[in-house]
Amino acid sequence: MKISFQATQQLIKFFSLVMILIISFFRPVLKYFEYVHGGIRVNISAVLLIFLSVSICIAIIYLIYKNKVKINDRIIFVLLILLFINILQAIQLPFLFKDYDTNSIIKTLPDAIIHPWVFLLIGFYIQKIIANNRYDKLIKILWGIYSLIIFFYSITNSSFAILTKGAQIYLMLADSYALLSFLLIVKLDRRRIIYIIISAVLLFTLLSRTSFFLFLFSFIIFYLIYYPKQTIFVLTISVIAIGIFIVTLNYTVSDRKLQEHRMLRLLTKNEDHSRLKRVELLNEGIESIKENVLFGDFMGDIKEKNRTGNYIHNILSYWRQYGIFVFLGIIVLTLLNYFTISRLFLNKRKRTRYVGFLFLYSTFFIAEIIIARSYLCAYIWLIFSAVPVYLLSDENKENNNEILKCDK
Repeated sequence: MKISFQATQQLIKFFSLVMILIISFFRPVLKYFEYVHGGIRVNISAVLLIFLSVSICIAIIYLIYKNKVKINDRIIFVLLILLFINILQAIQLPFLFKDYDTNSIIKTLPDAIIHPWVFLLIGFYIQKIIANNRYDKLIKILWGIYSLIIFFYSITNSSFAILTKGAQIYLMLADSYALLSFLLIVKLDRRRIIYIIISAVLLFTLLSRTSFFLFLFSFIIFYLIYYPKQTIFVLTISVIAIGIFIVTLNYTVSDRKLQEHRMLRLLTKNEDHSRLKRVELLNEGIESIKENVLFGDFMGDIKEKNRTGNYIHNILSYWRQYGIFVFLGIIVLTLLNYFTISRLFLNKRKRTRYVGFLFLYSTFFIAEIIIARSYLCAYIWLIFSAVPVYLLSDENKENNNEILKCDK
């Protein structure tokens, strides 16, 4: 039985493309309309699981018959870490289902088990996806549709923001829109700054302060390194554009609503209930870490509160859930891969569009997980596979050599 390497790679690459478009566009859009406007329910996690399972089966079949694969120590290390996490989950899950709220556990499982593997798989093929210019128009269309949806539903209420009617989906909306924006912007040569400003303004309406400020921070670092001569110009234009936006907001929203606006609360003296709640959860999580140092307490937040959402909102959540060995492994992977991609980005000869994407993506999502996201935010797993795979392809002269160009 002959199995073509190229055919298997093309098929898995296609599945990876479908999955990243599901994550960055279809899932947030469908979930927004489901929770806020009574739209149809689609089990996105089940769809992702199907694509993931088929991809893994294809890869296993190929390995059985070909027994040939390029791999390095980083890939082996990240696979061992994720498999160890799955073992810890499997050991503790039976006790969770027996004694605690089943609905809360089922809601958490896709983010905890399925999504890390999905992002890890996408990371193996994201380079080929970005290198293929045939996908550019599709990504631009999806970004345009997503942007129009955000803009339309933001201007139809007095707060100029996406209202979710209590559904805790604003983080998913913001992170997915940032990802889609990175995929688009890194492929542009003309009017890149316009798309950055539009994306930043719309991120403002999605009410995730972390996503909004880190999006701006990522591009400021990007321009400081890549276009130092344009940085002052870009910063000036950005400050003017955002200033005009805030002034306009001031004239269209009452003073009281403006002061209480979630995105501007950091600039006022009003109490920030979200920040206070996160400090409380951090203190509770640290107490749990002290009691379960080595192997953590998977879904311990559900055990304590019998509901979801009470985890630590930073990288310490890995320690709380899976113990010190996983936590240290995540730290090592994060530092090692970010150091590598930063070194590549600083090298003008290596500064391809793909390296630019990885630098923006890594800066944004690594900063997020360090300061404001939990173990359920699986975006960093893409970095853990994408960077090592790039090193393999770079060593074999297979990298995308399309160099990033200055804005025109």
